[in-house]
Amino acid sequence: MTAIASHAGQNRVAGDGLLHPFALAASATLLLNDMLLKPAFGNWFTGKLSDVAALVVLAVVIQAVAELAGAPIRPRVLAAALVASGVALIAIKLLPPAGELYRWGLGAAQWVPGAAAALFDRNPMPDVIPVALTRDATDLVTLPILMVAWFLFRERVDFER
Repeated sequence: MTAIASHAGQNRVAGDGLLHPFALAASATLLLNDMLLKPAFGNWFTGKLSDVAALVVLAVVIQAVAELAGAPIRPRVLAAALVASGVALIAIKLLPPAGELYRWGLGAAQWVPGAAAALFDRNPMPDVIPVALTRDATDLVTLPILMVAWFLFRERVDFER
């Protein structure tokens, strides 16, 4: 991969936003919250915390995939990733078909490791189980995190071209 100089004069590699401290913190928060805090407390706060972390993680993954597919490390790629994350949250929370697609899609993604283990151990294949989803329009209050992400991640994009 070719390194590209950002406006801060640092060399950036396509997809390296995944290693940004804010992205790593969001990923750790999402895992910790969904695996420990939600089962233990399962309240309004843990739900919003998941949404905030998921918005950041989804945006940085979209940006990384776009960059690795050849998109330049530019502000418009970051903006598009942030907008796509926001639109996804809005659709999942407000549109039942999008919510169902999310539930089954994430359930299928979580099924893969269990299916691989079952194949390895020669056990019966597990069923795909959709994840739980609480459709709550108040989750949209988490959308401003995307502006925070813009200000934190913009250091790695090239404003020169």
